[in-house]
Amino acid sequence: MTEEEPTLLVTGASGFLGGWLVALGRQSWQVHAIWRRTPFRLPGTVWHQCDLTDDSAVESLIRDIKPQAIIHAAAEANLDWCEDHPDQARRANVDATGHLAQLAVDIGARFVFVSTDMVFDGERGNYTEADPVKPISVYGKTKAEAEALVQRVAPQAAVARTALIFGKPYLGGSSFSEWIEQKVHAGEPVPLFTDQYRTPILVQNLSEALLELAGNRLSGLFHLAGTERIDRYTFGQKLVRKLGLSAERLQPAKLADIRFRAPRPRDLSLNIARAKTALKTPFLDIDTALERLLSEQPDVDSTIQA
Repeated sequence: MTEEEPTLLVTGASGFLGGWLVALGRQSWQVHAIWRRTPFRLPGTVWHQCDLTDDSAVESLIRDIKPQAIIHAAAEANLDWCEDHPDQARRANVDATGHLAQLAVDIGARFVFVSTDMVFDGERGNYTEADPVKPISVYGKTKAEAEALVQRVAPQAAVARTALIFGKPYLGGSSFSEWIEQKVHAGEPVPLFTDQYRTPILVQNLSEALLELAGNRLSGLFHLAGTERIDRYTFGQKLVRKLGLSAERLQPAKLADIRFRAPRPRDLSLNIARAKTALKTPFLDIDTALERLLSEQPDVDSTIQA
């Protein structure tokens, strides 16, 4: 870290995506990382505990750090929890986001908001940035509302809708692929939907795209996802084959047969044509991403849980 490097602030830094943003971002940024529940440390980075719903604490921290860019990756993202706690979900996902976006404008910082494919209803898939949002869960509704708020408050910001993220955690959190691997190793059945479709993206690939957005001035909506529409069961089969594990524990299941507290969309596949044209970061197909997952393991010896 040198004085010449620009300063980047990452929220949700102890989570799955946030950990990789911090780890990769420190290669070219002075990284300040915000955590709330789980403290970590990473060489070459500065960590701050802060509740993003505490407006005065957030404002004090932002004005003290004066980052050139902010990647806002923190969220209350558990669908069923949000369904049961709509007011708390809205405060964390909408109010805190709007406040951060306004602070970014006030100090002249670049703002990148991490949103989700859950802003769509999943009735047809292959969604572009021009398609109208139609969320069917409280979580999706809060993220759609936050998107609109960011674009109103900070029109020069980038709003990045992400797909299902997979990979190994660098610091904390977990992922869909990690859950599958752990269940298989434990000899437990792994039910996976054959009728729900996503465009999964490797966490490193997503982090690189978000860091690129933090370093440029592109504004508006961007869909950041892998290049393949795939159901969860087929993805699971590809994953265990790459890991050299048996697929016998994988069990095909139907989304339509399960009653969740929060409804799950059927087809949230994203069209990434705009991002592929606008960004230098290459977006990976499933097989290439899985090869990278195996070849780039987190350097756990360099991390410290405080």
